[in-house]
Amino acid sequence: SDTDTTYIYTVKAGAVFEITCVYKVRSAAPEGQYCLDVNMDYADSKGNVYTANGKARMNVEQPVRIQIDPIVMNQEVSVGDVLHLEGQVINLGRSKIYNVRAVIEAEGLKSSGTLFIGDLEPGTTGNGSTKVTITGLTGGNTPYGNTEGRVTFYYEDASGKAYEKQQKISTY
Repeated sequence: SDTDTTYIYTVKAGAVFEITCVYKVRSAAPEGQYCLDVNMDYADSKGNVYTANGKARMNVEQPVRIQIDPIVMNQEVSVGDVLHLEGQVINLGRSKIYNVRAVIEAEGLKSSGTLFIGDLEPGTTGNGSTKVTITGLTGGNTPYGNTEGRVTFYYEDASGKAYEKQQKISTY
């Protein structure tokens, strides 16, 4: 806020007055709970002056920032091939991210499971891999041709909020 002082002319008995403070957290500040000192000077109706002190607790959260490197697939594959696909995620944020994983979906590709990376501390890189079997296309007259799909990355922040990002994949 522009000032660290708020003046309230009067508060009637039993009434509540709410003060809103806007603050900016530096990007280097670690996540967590911080205490803000609160001091009050006030007078009663007879002019007696009083002072009170306390603390207000505030939670600091940092935004989730990640970089996902593209999953690289061969331009051409054959039915029966087994590909070893790898994913890499970089945590660019100031807070830990949890349960980083990816699911591969495309016609003619059968993944052996979820590409799991795990939890990532701030400033770290995580890798995961999965095997994908080329099964062939099922929608046309031939099992051969171009297929397109997606890789969906899932992850969570410290409060359990879920996020997802998608990449397109294709092969012939």
